[in-house]
Amino acid sequence: MLFKTIAWKIKEFIYCLEVFFALAFSKIVYKDKKIVFCECYMCHSIKPFVHHNWGDDLNKYFFEYVSNIKIFNIPFSKIKYLSDITSYSLIGSIITFYNLDKKIIYGSGIMKPFDQIIGIPEKIISVRGPKTREVLLKRGINCPEKYGDPALLLPLFYKPKLQKTGRGGLILNIGTEEKDKNLIKQFAEKHNLDIISMINYEKWTDVIDQICACDYIISESLHGLIVSETYGIPNVWVEFINHPDYWNFKFEDFYESIGKEEKIIRIQKDDFSIIEHMIATWKKGEIDYTKLLNLFPFRIKKEFNIKMYK
Repeated sequence: MLFKTIAWKIKEFIYCLEVFFALAFSKIVYKDKKIVFCECYMCHSIKPFVHHNWGDDLNKYFFEYVSNIKIFNIPFSKIKYLSDITSYSLIGSIITFYNLDKKIIYGSGIMKPFDQIIGIPEKIISVRGPKTREVLLKRGINCPEKYGDPALLLPLFYKPKLQKTGRGGLILNIGTEEKDKNLIKQFAEKHNLDIISMINYEKWTDVIDQICACDYIISESLHGLIVSETYGIPNVWVEFINHPDYWNFKFEDFYESIGKEEKIIRIQKDDFSIIEHMIATWKKGEIDYTKLLNLFPFRIKKEFNIKMYK
C-alpha cells in the first residue's frame, strides 16, 4: 500500500511538471501548435503513446491529424494541484469516469446510465447521443440537443486506400479478442471473414482501410460500427460473449443519434442467415456532416480546405 502511494505521488509530480512545461515552453517546443489538455480513456501522456483501443486512441490520432494541436492526456480529476485547469472530454463512454468540473464535453457518451456523475462541466458542446443527454438532464446538468460521435467526421478528412477484398470483416470488442482465439478464427474462416483488430494495428488509418476494403462488417466494437456506418459499409451489431446488462446502452445511444433502431445479434444463438438478411437490407443512418463539422471545437488545418459555418 505504501509503495502504491509513493508511486502515485511520483506520477502526480511528473504530471504537474508536464503541464508546467507544456504551458511554459509550448511556443519553443511545439511552435505553432495549440496545447490541448484532455482526460480520456487512453494511455496518459506520462508514457510513450502505445496502442490501447483504437476507438480511444482516436483522441490523439484523429484530433492531431485534423487540427494543428498537441494533445496532452492527463488525469486532471485525480490531481488536486491541477484541478483548476480546463480539459476536454472527447471520444469514448467516459463521462462518468472523471470529475466533470472544468471539463468541456465534445461528443463523449456514458457507459453505465446508473453510475454516479461527479461535478458540473464547464461546457457541453455535444454528446454522443440522446440517451446520454437524457441521463445528464435527469442529474440536473443542462445539455444541448446536439449529438454525434466525433469519429463520424472521419470521411471528411481521410479517404481510404480502397482495394476491395470481396469478403466480410469481423471486429471484436477488445475483451473478446483476447479470449478464445481458435474459436473466433474458425468462425471467421467458416463465413469468409477477415478479422480486423482494434488493438494490433500499425497506423491508425489502417483500421479504416481494412473496414472499407470489406463488403460488409459484423462488429462487437462500437467504433467498428461507427466507422462502417459513416463510410457507408453495411454493418451488423453482434455479440460473441455475454456482456453486462448495461452494455447495450452506448450502442443504442449511438444508433439513436443517427435515427436508427438496431438490435444486437447474438452469434451463439442466431443463425448466420439472419446476418446475411440484415446486410442485404441495410441502409445508412442519417448523418448531417455539416452540423457535425460546425460543432468541431478546434481549428481545422488549411490543407483540408473545409469551410465551417458557425
